[in-house]
This record gives sequence, C-alpha cells and structure tokens, in this order.
Amino acid sequence: LKKQFMVKKRRECVDYQKVLESIKAFLDTSLGIGTGRFSAVDISAHSIKLITARMTKADLIVEQGLFASVFAQDSKDHQKNVAEQLKDWKKRGLVAHQVYLNLSLPNIITHRVEMPKMPLKEIREGLKWVIKDQISYGLDKAIFAYDVIGERIDEEGNARMEILYAVLEKEKVLQFYSLFKKAELTLCGITITPFSMLSLLEIGGYFKEDEIFCVLDIGAELTQLGIYRNHKLIFSRDIPLGSVHLSEALTESISLEKQEILFSFEEAEQIKKEYGIPLEKELVIHDKLKAEKAHYLMRPILELFANEITRSLEYLESHYAEKTREKRVFLMGNGSCLKNLDIFMKDQGIQEVLSFKMPERVKLASIREEHGSDEEFLKKYGGALSALLGRNEKVNLLPEYLHVKKIYTYQKVGLRLALIFIGLVFFILIAMNNVQIHILKKN
Repeated sequence: LKKQFMVKKRRECVDYQKVLESIKAFLDTSLGIGTGRFSAVDISAHSIKLITARMTKADLIVEQGLFASVFAQDSKDHQKNVAEQLKDWKKRGLVAHQVYLNLSLPNIITHRVEMPKMPLKEIREGLKWVIKDQISYGLDKAIFAYDVIGERIDEEGNARMEILYAVLEKEKVLQFYSLFKKAELTLCGITITPFSMLSLLEIGGYFKEDEIFCVLDIGAELTQLGIYRNHKLIFSRDIPLGSVHLSEALTESISLEKQEILFSFEEAEQIKKEYGIPLEKELVIHDKLKAEKAHYLMRPILELFANEITRSLEYLESHYAEKTREKRVFLMGNGSCLKNLDIFMKDQGIQEVLSFKMPERVKLASIREEHGSDEEFLKKYGGALSALLGRNEKVNLLPEYLHVKKIYTYQKVGLRLALIFIGLVFFILIAMNNVQIHILKKN
C-alpha cells in the first residue's frame, strides 16, 4: 500500500486494481474470513499435534506439521504439558493466532437417536431430554453438539428424524479454552475426530451414493471408529485399545527351550517400528524370538480391531436397518503405520483396507521431505488437517457464548477498521488525482 500511495513523488497514475486487491487482503485479514493463516491442534492422552497453514482462494498450503509427547499419569499434569507446548510453539511463531481444536480423548459420548421431526430451532431443546438420561453428570454441566443424519416415515406415517450427537463435560471444555487463552491464542472451535473427518472425506471425494465405509483412527491407548454414509457420520464408537497395548503384549515373558525371553517396553516399540506384524515365520527378531511367536502375542489385540468393525456394522444392520454390504476401511492414526496391518485386516474378512490420499487443494510446501509420503503424513496428522479444512462447520463443542461473542466482536471491530481504512484510501486517491489534474492543467 505504501508503494501505491507514493504517487506524488513518482508522478504516476494510481493503479486502482492493485489498490482494490490490497483492500480485499486487508478485509480478509481483519475479519478472519476467506484467506489467511490458521492452525489446528489435535490433542490425545499421549500427544499433541499441530498443523499451521495459509489459506488462499484455491489451496491450503501447510507450513507446519509438528508432534510432541504430552503423556502424564495425572490429568492436571497432562494439561500442564499441553499448556507448555502451546506456549513454546506460540513463542517460536509456529502457531497462528486463530486455532481450531480436535480432541481424540476418551469419555466423549457419541450416540445416535431417533426423534419426531421438529423445526431445527427446537431440536436442541428436544435433545436435552434424551441426553440427560445418557450422562452421569447434570445437564447443566454438559456441552453437546449434533448433526441431523436423515429423515424417514415410520409405519404409522409419522415423520421421524435421526440425529447423532456428541457430549462433553463443560469443565473439560473450559479447561481447554483457558489453556489456549493463557497461551494468547484464540480458540475458534472444538470438535472430535469422527466428526472432523467429514471435511477430509468430502474434499477428497470419498463418498459414493448410499455406500457405507469406516475410518479406524488407531491412537496410543484409544482407537476411534467412525462409520459414514452420504456425507454424514452415522455411527461412532471408542475402542479402549491402541498401539501401546501391542507393545505391552510383546513384553510378556515367553518360555522357549527352557529359556525365558522377555522384551522391555522400549525393545517392543522398536520391534513394532522395524517389523510391524511379522509375517515371515522363520524370521528371528533381535536374535531372540521367532516372528511367529511375536505374531502370536500381538494377534489377540489386532483381532479386536477387526471384530469391533464387524460388530459395529452388524449393530447398524440390526438396529437401524443400514445395508452394510462390503467392509471398506480407511486407516489413520499413529498406530495405523504398523507394517502389514492392511494384510492382517484383510485376513480377518475386511474386503478393502485403504489409506487416504492428499486432496488436490492441500499442498505440503517445504515440509514434504521431513514427513515422508502423503499417506504417512495423513495417517499422523489427518485429524488436525481435517479440523482445519472444516473449521468446525459440522459440530462445534465450544459454547456459543465463547466463540460467537468473540467472532462477532472481532468482526465488528474489523468492519469498523475496514470502513475507516477504505474511506481514508479513497480520500487519498481523490486528493492525489486532484493534484495530478492540477499539474496537468498547469503544464
């Protein structure tokens, strides 16, 4: 803008097109709409992941993809670790001011219910009567959000609607809000992985009409299963198992040829990274154990993943008359990087085991080399990236009195500044044009 306004010195005509483009960029920045720089943070019991990206008209250019361990036995220590990591990233300029939060934590209730059809503005009040029977704490201590899955006509000719909702304790939400506030970051929304994944699935073009498929997000201690159809999350389930349990299984002592073999947890983690699920029976691991024995130790945990997918699909068929013809599963999460996991799942009756592909509009820019392939990046950062792509359009667990008031305040102040700025710009342009006209007349 400074270059555009140095007309008097250069004696050049004003380039109105460039000035208007500069004004638009200012509006986008001041109002927080359109293009800009945003971050998404994915928090689990063991880790915190950060995605920071610049949004242009056509693309989302990822600038940062960071991972840090925040594991602690106590919840207060866990929050302390999260707060320290956020402050460190903020201090180093790695996180944008506006942040979207994706939670991959236990004790978040998701449930599918059927209700009489009602106006959209009445759904929230109607759900309160359902939710109060599903939670152990009072309704005044809960925060919930929902999505309407679809509608149908029952046998008696009454219109019904199906809804999937998520409930979280208000105290936990306020704790996260406080953490971001202390780090001088603006928390714009809170969502959970099964809902946030809708954005990645839609942008990636994974939905096919009436086709049901699953997303299995394997974390350290928690695995989340989301089942989708026609651009909607229709079922969600938490499985209290993860990659840590596979490592613990490998630490069990084995008596072999009158010799006891025992791996430490660190050795078990290394075995997972090197061999994954060992399939070669005669392979000897660390000169101690044959691969088939390691496979034997890991198998019960792995079978539970496949069994939960089958059970959930059967539950959908029996309770909601959903037609689940094929078992099509997308893998994500740090635990899904396990070698040969796709082969094992297929052996358990899963027809298709797939990985996500990077959407065309997402560019990794300069960080591609440090994160390997697109598939590996999406397995690790898929939840955070999807939260950033959707920006909590689907389900937002941040209370309205926190995010709406804040956004409206920013928009109000931004709009006033923008109007003042535009007025000044055109006043200067008119004044400079008058100067040019005066100079031309004089000449």
